[in-house]
This record gives sequence, structure tokens and C-alpha cells, in this order.
Amino acid sequence: MAVSAAAEAAPTTLAYGPGGEAQTLDLYRPAGQAPAPLIVYVHGGGWRQGDKQGGWRIAEPLVARGYPVASINYRLTQATPIADQAADVAAAAAYLLAHAADYAIDPKRYALMGHSAGGHLVALVATDPAYARAAGLDLRTLAAVVTLDGVFNLDEAVAPHTPTAGNPALSQAMSPIAHVAGVVGHPLFCLVHEDTNPRFGSQADDFAVRLRAAGHGVDEPIVHGLRHGPLAGQFAEPGIPTAGIVEACLERAFKPR
Repeated sequence: MAVSAAAEAAPTTLAYGPGGEAQTLDLYRPAGQAPAPLIVYVHGGGWRQGDKQGGWRIAEPLVARGYPVASINYRLTQATPIADQAADVAAAAAYLLAHAADYAIDPKRYALMGHSAGGHLVALVATDPAYARAAGLDLRTLAAVVTLDGVFNLDEAVAPHTPTAGNPALSQAMSPIAHVAGVVGHPLFCLVHEDTNPRFGSQADDFAVRLRAAGHGVDEPIVHGLRHGPLAGQFAEPGIPTAGIVEACLERAFKPR
């Protein structure tokens, strides 16, 4: 995709649900161009904290490449179960695609992207079609699922740190790795992780094996020497390759087939 000459100065804040600030998003758009594939970004924060405002770090380089990027808020687990958070992700994407003509979005191609717990949520929406079905989101047009240190199996090393701790059945139900058979369409799974915290690499390895065995496309790029937080917080800083890695994944996913 050609690099955009300019981006809008500030994002447009939109409500995608009735839940107040918790169900709002910031939409960053390239200035004055034809409709382009949407990227929906979901922040991390251990399912319990975080905010859409940090999404500008992700949006800035991707908007410069011509993509509209939505950084979303979602209800946090102090007040809502993980399943409702996944429902929020699906609802936000469905809202924007339903209003694609208003925001220069290509309604036929989109990507879901998230960091840490956000990576878990986008992978869960992509593998368990119940969330998309309830929101009216078409998974057949999902071109890419991009995770930055995503979590794919809540039963393993991260279990003590998740809201499902102590509930094995719920942990299984909320684990994307348990739903690979439910993947609709042919999205590219781009499982980006760093190598300073081995639990995220291990999660990505296991998820990639399961996805490939089911016939799905997988990239597993490694950002060497970067820690978990900076993988998103320093996404496009000079000398950090993460943004370029993600851009390459998106270009591959959005290439006409």
C-alpha cells in the first residue's frame, strides 16, 4: 500500500455501544484517500486496566501507510467477564464496518490487532465465531489477526494472573488455542513476540503449531531483546523493528488472492 501523505490531526471518538466511555473508540484516519482496510487495535493491561489513548503509538505508523486504525476501549474485568470483553471487540469492529462509507473504510477487508490481553481478545474473537455472530461481524472478510505478546492458553503459565484463575472450565472456554477448529475463512495469524519473557514465546509456539495443523497461515516474527511493555509502548521508535514487522504482515494479508 502506498504511504499516505498526511493523517488527520486528531482521532474521531465514537461510541460503538451503550456502555459509556468503556464502549468508545478513537478512529485515526489517513487524510483524503480512497477506502482502505481497517485495523482494530485492542490495548493490553491484564484484562483489568488500560485505555484506548495509548493506541496512538500503534496508529501513527500504520496510518502513515494508509490504513485507518481504531483504538478501542472495552469493559474491564472488575465489572465484566472476559467473554463480554471479547463481545466488545467484535461489536467495535462490526460498528465500524457497518459505517464504512462514513469513514473511508474498505468493508471487505479488515484486521484485528492487540497487545498482551488485547492479543488474547482478538485471537478469541477470531477463533470462536460466537462473538462475531452475536455482533453481526463477518469473519470471512477478516484478513489478519496480529498479536503482540498475545495470550492463547489461559490454562498454562499465565493462569495465576488471569480473571479465570481457579476455574479450569472457564479458562479452557476463554482460550483461543481451544477454538482453532472454529476459525472462519483464511486470516493470516501474525504472532509477534519478544524473546526476553519466554512464556509469551511459548504461547505463540503452541498456538502456531495448532493453527498450522488446521491449515491456517501463520507468521511468528520475533523482536529480539525487547520487553513485554515496550513491544507496544515503543512500537515505532527509531531502531525498533516492531512496526515494520507488523506492516509486512499486513501487506501480505491484504494482498489480493
